[in-house]
Amino acid sequence: MFLVAISAAVMAAALPAHAGGLPLERGSYVDANTPCRDAPTSARSWYGGSGYVIQAPHAHCEAVHVRRRSSSVFEVMETCRDESMPHSDYRITERIKVIDPMEYLVRNNFGRFHARLCR
Repeated sequence: MFLVAISAAVMAAALPAHAGGLPLERGSYVDANTPCRDAPTSARSWYGGSGYVIQAPHAHCEAVHVRRRSSSVFEVMETCRDESMPHSDYRITERIKVIDPMEYLVRNNFGRFHARLCR
């Protein structure tokens, strides 16, 4: 749940924080310390560019509000649902730092998650 919640929280940032989403490339992201090809499902997430930002294996979040705090830091309030638990809706606020177009760091009540794009 820890990683799912963190990755799910990143999903929420896709609303107009930056012309159609966060300034990240679309694609599959993994924990920054995990090789792409060896990354378990629990360490993977997906950024689609709009709507949902990062989709975790079993959680989906929708941004309610995105606020740019600096040139690279975004505060995202979102509503999330853990797909493995019916009626599990919850609200979360995250701080997402976009390190570069292929890497981000997210911080929320569950901890921190550092991810990079896999090609």
